[in-house]
Amino acid sequence: MNKDKIETYPHPEDWAEVKKTWSCKALIFEKRGAVIHILLVPNEHDGHWSIPWGSMKEWEDVFETLLRECREELESPKFEITQHQEFISTEEIFKSPKDQKWRHKVYMWYLCSTENKADWGKWHFVPLLEALEKVKEFERKVLEDIVDSEKE
Repeated sequence: MNKDKIETYPHPEDWAEVKKTWSCKALIFEKRGAVIHILLVPNEHDGHWSIPWGSMKEWEDVFETLLRECREELESPKFEITQHQEFISTEEIFKSPKDQKWRHKVYMWYLCSTENKADWGKWHFVPLLEALEKVKEFERKVLEDIVDSEKE
């Protein structure tokens, strides 16, 4: 057992203080010929690209969260999406760099599409294989599963 790995998670006595939040990720795709493209936005904090996502507000349902976050991140108040289905949930436990407190984030990934075909401003539809090189490891694993399923 890797002792370093064990020490990177909160001690069981501290779990009551771990803040759990729910976020939605909009995996917006389109097919261009035989190639799947994924909508990505630049993350200005670390230079990576990301799938649009955000935390749910208490009063929102999933679709409202997806739409609000897409419009905010894409800086496009008229951007529209169609939510198809939730296809995966992932979780991440990490220590917040801001306050050094533990966080437990649950991401609900939804397949979505849009009629907005042109790449606008900061965001772009990127071929799936190219997207693998642009996103962080956490998102890369999910996209790799999609690539693997496309090969079957």
